Amino acid sequence: MKRLFICLILAFLAIVSFAAEYSRDLYEMLATDAQNRMDHNASAAYRRVIYINEGDKLSRYRWIETLLIAQNYDETIQEATAALKKDDDVFLRRVLAASYYAKGDLKNAIINAKALAKKEQSLDAYLLLGDLYALNKESAKALKAYRSAYAIAPNEVALDKMATILANNLGKPKDAIAYYETHISERGCGEFLCARLASLYAKLNDASGVARTYKRIYKLRPDRVIGEKIIELYLVDKDYKSLSAWLEETRFNDDILLELYRNDKRFDKAAAIASKLYRSSGNIDYLALSAMFEYEAGDGANKELAKRAVDALEKVVAKNRHHIYLNYLGYILIDHDLDVERGVEYVEQALRIEPDNVYYVDSLAWGYFKQGRYKEAYDLIVKVTAKKEDDPTVQEHYNAIKESYEKSLIESSR
Repeated sequence: MKRLFICLILAFLAIVSFAAEYSRDLYEMLATDAQNRMDHNASAAYRRVIYINEGDKLSRYRWIETLLIAQNYDETIQEATAALKKDDDVFLRRVLAASYYAKGDLKNAIINAKALAKKEQSLDAYLLLGDLYALNKESAKALKAYRSAYAIAPNEVALDKMATILANNLGKPKDAIAYYETHISERGCGEFLCARLASLYAKLNDASGVARTYKRIYKLRPDRVIGEKIIELYLVDKDYKSLSAWLEETRFNDDILLELYRNDKRFDKAAAIASKLYRSSGNIDYLALSAMFEYEAGDGANKELAKRAVDALEKVVAKNRHHIYLNYLGYILIDHDLDVERGVEYVEQALRIEPDNVYYVDSLAWGYFKQGRYKEAYDLIVKVTAKKEDDPTVQEHYNAIKESYEKSLIESSR
């Protein structure tokens, strides 16, 4: 209600004003009100009256600006061109470039944008010129304008426009990547810029490049989805070394890092992570892995290390009688002569679960050998050797068992 009352008063004043003496304050108020009501044509008409009466530069420019806002492009061009004859001003060049662009006249828009850039030497002026060249499909000229903008202010907007022209219009994605990488090495990488760079690497099927860029994004925003994507990319690229290094730095996924250490036979590191995971989760499987990896990290002759592994694994099998744990525990007891009888029992339990596992059969053969049951040991190790003849441990067991078995045959024949 209040606003309607004000509008009525202003309308009344407008009628009266034509018969009354000119007042700049009144017309400024009328122009502002019309602008607030989005009636830009009326606002331009009031500003024209102000300019006719005042004749100053500012009034004229505000009138021209309002004509542009009202989308009266022909009148805007006419008045701006007339004003330009008196004063080659950057404001007028910008208005003319915008008006010609709005009319679809790229040629004249570029002429004025070029004059604007030469006169103003600013980031915005060169970006405008580059955009107009790009719209006019003059990619080389657009790139030159964007380079000038970037030289003035090396920001992400100018850089991205340069890279886009290079990659999409000039067929030079590697040059675009080089621009991104140089900028990032000198000034850092915002999430937007890194995402653009990652997409370029993806187009070139460069999984390593995408992963490196996602790592930069992850530093900015440690997001689980991004982290999982980094792991996926490194696994696809089989770059386990880089993946291990990243996981060591971020500790994003200790389970995968544990598996990488195991595959790389870095058993000391694997044992440390498994122990940490056991302490944090209470999961008995991690205790088993910690014990086995710690044992594997040793030289195989350390009896104290073997005893620690046995103590841990006995806690494990009391809760989880998995065949892997049963066999591992049994083999240590047998191999280190800690308790051969009990070791054989554990291995036999593992074989009841996995009867065809040749490694478990090898463990049992080694247990029988330690018990002096040479024939039974020999019968078993022959079956194992037929399937795993290249395994050095199996071959070592075979030679020892065969020698003892043959000696027992000679002694029994006497």
